[in-house]
Amino acid sequence: MAKFPSLTFTETGTQMLVQAQNGHTLTFTCGKLGSGVLDDSDDIHKFTDLKAAKMTLPITNVDDSNKEKIILTFDASNTSLEEGFVSREIGIFAKLDSGEEKLYAYSNAGNNYDYIPSKDTPTDENRLVVSIVVSSSATINVDVDGSIVYVHKSDVADMIATHNSSDIAHANLLQVTSTADKPESMADRGLWVEIVS
Repeated sequence: MAKFPSLTFTETGTQMLVQAQNGHTLTFTCGKLGSGVLDDSDDIHKFTDLKAAKMTLPITNVDDSNKEKIILTFDASNTSLEEGFVSREIGIFAKLDSGEEKLYAYSNAGNNYDYIPSKDTPTDENRLVVSIVVSSSATINVDVDGSIVYVHKSDVADMIATHNSSDIAHANLLQVTSTADKPESMADRGLWVEIVS
């Protein structure tokens, strides 16, 4: 994937965050990739959209454990992409209350872009993880797309690690007990299992 520098808040994004600290709800809705090239005269703070949007990215996971920062995960797939493009721009979109979706933050990879081929050249799904500064006093929601049916390997690894570190994960685990006082024929074969409740 392209190597994006830190995201820059748009003026609209900054206003939305301030309003989310004052009784409104800020909802992150999606990301977008595009192929636009920045000009010297461009002021990212005033952007309202990508210069050349090509692909919308659903949010597939969120980590809001840090109240001053939110981590959004996007999974990008070219399965429905009609035309390949140079992936140079990324935009994070959000809405305030039930208002219109607007560009919240933007980044451009410049010459550190990547090429995303059309659906005629199937590729593995790519995962983009974006960290966005927010505020602990803001009311934040995230529209996570529950229709994404594939699970990333890192998702499974995280679930297993969480399970294994839980104090109650193995509370009813079958435990093999000492075979010293069990019938010899079964003990020798390692077949004696006792359920511990």
